[in-house]
Amino acid sequence: MASSSANDAVPIFIREVSVRSFIFEIYMKPSSSIRSSPIFNFGGHDWRLRWNISCSKEVLLWLLLIPEDHEVKATVQFTMLDKYGELSSQYKRVSRTFPSTAYSDKMGMFLGHMSLENHITNDCFNVHCTIFIDGKTTKSELNQNSNSLVKQISNLFLSQDTSDITFEVDGETFPAHRAVLAARSPVFKAELFGQMVEANTDCE
Repeated sequence: MASSSANDAVPIFIREVSVRSFIFEIYMKPSSSIRSSPIFNFGGHDWRLRWNISCSKEVLLWLLLIPEDHEVKATVQFTMLDKYGELSSQYKRVSRTFPSTAYSDKMGMFLGHMSLENHITNDCFNVHCTIFIDGKTTKSELNQNSNSLVKQISNLFLSQDTSDITFEVDGETFPAHRAVLAARSPVFKAELFGQMVEANTDCE
């Protein structure tokens, strides 16, 4: 999703990269005023990214809840992206109740001039923002994680390459996985991992 800032047409690009993560591409235009991103939605709440770039190219970033008439407990992590678009080791994580009333509490990430030098490309820098809402997991995230886990277990169960046990019934062999069998049957669990394990078991 490409968007432009509502403040003096300062270019900004917002891209959703996962259920809870966004990348902001911000144009390095020094200004004495505070800039704001377009509103974006996460977890059923509207947010804005705000930043200020001084003449010395020092940057202050923070997140703002829109509107400020309700409270949301959240943890926000800002991570700088390097010139190759990879997550760098420079990050800051803050946990608080939004909206914040004190200016110092709004402070999310302070980027000095030296720390920005290795992250600016074509007069822009990229920030990866991840939001964790305390005590709440979004429905889409639950579905995504559940579907992914089911698919992974299904692929593991059907894969013969990762099987660690083979049964022979009426001359036909069946590859299987000990852990899956133990999870599905207490009898198999006892036979494969419990006291019923024979000293010289060889099922292959």
